[in-house]
Amino acid sequence: MKKLITLMFAIVLTSSMAFAQDNTASSTATGSYNSSDIAQDGSNNEATITQNGSSNAAMIEQGIQGITSNNDVASINQVGQGNSAVLKSRDGWGGSPAAISYTVDQQGNYNSVEATAFNGPATGDISQAGSDNSVKLTQHTSSDMLTELEQSGIGNSATIKQISGADNSVLQATVNGDYNTMDITQSGGAWQKLVLGVSGSSNTVTGTLGAHDADQFTSIEGNGNTFEFYQDKSSDAGISISGDYNDVSLMQNGIGNSVFDTVPWDRNGIVVNGMDNTVGVTQNGNYNTATVNVAGIGNTATITQ
Repeated sequence: MKKLITLMFAIVLTSSMAFAQDNTASSTATGSYNSSDIAQDGSNNEATITQNGSSNAAMIEQGIQGITSNNDVASINQVGQGNSAVLKSRDGWGGSPAAISYTVDQQGNYNSVEATAFNGPATGDISQAGSDNSVKLTQHTSSDMLTELEQSGIGNSATIKQISGADNSVLQATVNGDYNTMDITQSGGAWQKLVLGVSGSSNTVTGTLGAHDADQFTSIEGNGNTFEFYQDKSSDAGISISGDYNDVSLMQNGIGNSVFDTVPWDRNGIVVNGMDNTVGVTQNGNYNTATVNVAGIGNTATITQ
C-alpha cells in the first residue's frame, strides 16, 4: 500500500510539472546587495524583476527542464552600479514561433548581463546606459532568432553569439560612446544578418559571419575606430564610414560574395568620408564583386581578389 501511494504521488507531481502554465511572477527590490531569483517551467509564463540600488543580482530561468516551455516572457530592469542580470531560457517544444522573449534594461556603471536562449526562436532586447558595462549573449539551436542590443557610454563590452542552426537570425546592434568593444559570431546557419551602427571614437568591433548568405550592414561615425569582419560564401557587405583615422578590414571567402548591396546603403559598397582612413577588402574565391568609394584626404583603400 505504501508503494502504491508513493507511486501515485510521483505521477501527480510529474503531471503538475508537465502542465504548469500561465504563471506570473514579479520581484521588486530597493537598496544594495539584494538578490532576486525566479524559476518557471511550462508555457505562457511571465517573470519581471526590478531593482534600484547597487551590487544587486537578478536571475530568471524559464523552461530549463525542457518539458513544455513555450511563449515565455522575461524582463529585468536595474538602476544603479555593479548590478548583474542572468537570463536562461529554453523552449521545450523545440522551435515554436515566438517561443522566448526577454528584455534587460540597465542604467548605471559596472553592470553585467549574461543571457542564454536555446531550442526555440528567441527575441532579445538588451539596453545598457553607462560605463564599463558588459553583455554576454548566446542564442543557439534554433532558427529565426532576433537580438537588439544598445550600449551607450564609455568602456563597455559585448560578446554576441548566434550559432548552431541559427538560420534567418538577425543581430541589430547600436554602440554610442568611446573605447567600447564588441565581438560578434553568427555561424551554423544560413541567411543571417548583422545591422551595426557605431557612433564615437576608439571603438573596436570584430565579427565572424561564418554561414553562407550572411549579410552585414555597418555604419561608422567617429574617429579612430577599428573593425575586422569575416564572411563566408554568397555574403554581402555594405559599410559607411564618416570620420578620421578609422581602420576597416573585411575578408570574404568562397563564391559569389559582394561588397555592395541594397538596403540600407543603396549599392554603394564601402563609402568613406574623412581623413586618414584605411580600408582593406580581401576576397578569396570566384564570382566576387567589391566597390569602394572614398572622399577626403589621406585615405587608403586596398582590394585583393
